[in-house]
Amino acid sequence: MSSTKFHKNQNAAGALFLAPAAIVLLVFLAHPVYLAVITSLTNSDLLTQPKWIGLNNYLSICTSHDFLNSLMVTAKFVLLASIPLFVISLALAVVLTKPFRGSQLFKLIIFAPVVLSEAITAIVWKMLLNPYGIINEYLMHLGFIDSYIKWLIDPRYALGGIILFVLWKELGYFMIIFLTGLQSIPAGYYETATIDGASGWQQFSYITLPLLKPTTLFASIIMLINILNTFTPFYVMTRGGPFNSTEVLSMLIYDTGFGFMQMGKASAMSVIILLIVAFLSIILFRMGRHDNI
Repeated sequence: MSSTKFHKNQNAAGALFLAPAAIVLLVFLAHPVYLAVITSLTNSDLLTQPKWIGLNNYLSICTSHDFLNSLMVTAKFVLLASIPLFVISLALAVVLTKPFRGSQLFKLIIFAPVVLSEAITAIVWKMLLNPYGIINEYLMHLGFIDSYIKWLIDPRYALGGIILFVLWKELGYFMIIFLTGLQSIPAGYYETATIDGASGWQQFSYITLPLLKPTTLFASIIMLINILNTFTPFYVMTRGGPFNSTEVLSMLIYDTGFGFMQMGKASAMSVIILLIVAFLSIILFRMGRHDNI
């Protein structure tokens, strides 16, 4: 068999194995995105025949106070949730890299919220964050607060309450991602650094972080997508209130599409979220590629 024919057979086999995944992506990803883009260019209300209105939906929402407020709330939520989630999950992964007594149980406890129902756990957290709930009781008992905090009622604390839930729910997932990346780093690097007299912080700065960049890039993108698409805790715990202080884009899209029956505008907002995720992902990819040069 000639080399050319062999490579053609390899390519055909590869295409055959990729075909099911490609079909799934086309049906469940590309097609819905296409429909969302088309719907965003109409005045669809799910009841009457939609009419083509071009970019009017985009022009309308970009000058809407509700959309601009939601965009700011979303940006604040992404920033305040992603930074501690990244730092704490990485720190836990570093600590758990070296086994100790009870480490497996500790991993199980941290990861358990990931597999629990988000809706049910959001209901539980809504009760925990009640002004007279367990969290306030413990904080007062430990002396951190002097009066009960109205976590989900006061606009100053409502977003913080949901961020606490997101950290608790997502921490185990990203801890496992970082832990997998850390375990792939050869132990010989650390042994050599220890012999050369490098401190623990120096090993972390010059060995762990550089070799963890691919894992960091992957975790950052998944974290960005997950946080931007967070919906259930906002719907269950606050419904966007109080005073729109927790009305993120996902919540506004739901209210616009199914509350006010303006599916065209809701689709336009969904397309904007898609563009934001794509733009930020490209930036992260470029940063990762630049660091690896």
